[in-house]
Amino acid sequence: SDSFFTFHLAMSGPGRIPPTSPTLKTVYSQGHAHSRRALSHVPNLEYEPGPLPQLVVTESDRRGVLAGKLLGDVLCAAAVTLFVAPCMTVIDKAIVESASGTRTILSSSLSSLKSMSSKPLPYLRSPMFLMMWATYGLTYAAANSVRTLSEEYRLTAEQGQAALFSATTAVNSAATMLKDRAYAKMFGQSATRAVPMVTYGLWGMRDCMVIGSSFVMPKVVGDKLVEDFGMEEGVASKVAQFSCPVLTQAVAGPVQLLGLDFFNRPLAELTAGQAAMERLRFLKSQFFNIFSARVARIAPAYGIGGIGNTYCRDAWRGWMLSFEMTQMESTVNEERRMEEAKVLVDQVLKNHERFKRRDHQEPTPFNIPSE
Repeated sequence: SDSFFTFHLAMSGPGRIPPTSPTLKTVYSQGHAHSRRALSHVPNLEYEPGPLPQLVVTESDRRGVLAGKLLGDVLCAAAVTLFVAPCMTVIDKAIVESASGTRTILSSSLSSLKSMSSKPLPYLRSPMFLMMWATYGLTYAAANSVRTLSEEYRLTAEQGQAALFSATTAVNSAATMLKDRAYAKMFGQSATRAVPMVTYGLWGMRDCMVIGSSFVMPKVVGDKLVEDFGMEEGVASKVAQFSCPVLTQAVAGPVQLLGLDFFNRPLAELTAGQAAMERLRFLKSQFFNIFSARVARIAPAYGIGGIGNTYCRDAWRGWMLSFEMTQMESTVNEERRMEEAKVLVDQVLKNHERFKRRDHQEPTPFNIPSE
């Protein structure tokens, strides 16, 4: 449901709207808990539940506000993923090289960190980094935009979660599979071997688990922590956002490794049973390494990245609200000046008529300002 709030300034001062200003009588804010969190970024502002305000909002205003929100969604996604993509690049490359047997995860990670620190600009321009940044930038941009559109068109919680999961999974799976295929050929055992369909299927299964645990489950788990354990909303949101993606790696990690194993080792010479046992032994021997690497990767990707993305969106919404309030203040001041001018004109006209009656003659002509 929509939330309506009555806002009051906690204090007035130079450059601030006075507490009695009609600008602050009522402000309409769409959204759910996200709108309340955004208010924390508006300085000197307190809020309390209020009645439905009677505001006239034109279609042009709505489109402008929606465009501003979507712009913030994309900018926040690009900024947050720019900072976490280097870490994910290092770990993804290490996982692929470890699965192919060319390097251990530790040696590969150290080599990438050395290259990144010695030649940062070439590293940031490399296809390896740009593909990673694009993958997660698009994923977060899709998630943010779907949330904004769900608020705008007032979808139910179930509809919003379904739209979020479907859109984010579609974008992430497509981008991740292209990136993983390129990584497998760049750092795997064969640059010319075709990626089998079973590998794509396993990677798609992994993506569904990761997206669900990163964008859908944190809201569900966070609400349960608040309702059942009395945890504060902000703390519950951070705990759920960090823990859900991390715990999912116990399953998603082996699934990704199995997909890479199908690419690196077709095992066509073995029977189906022998191949299955061989792959199980491989997963068992690599489980701790892959789980540790995936946790180290997913923590910045969706844990820290998710918290940063939420903070950035809230700050953007708070800035938009503050800007709108400044615009409203300017409008109110302009209307007040117009009213004062009208009163002054009325007084001049009344004085003019009084002079006419008193002197019984036409006064000297002079220009009277018109409305």
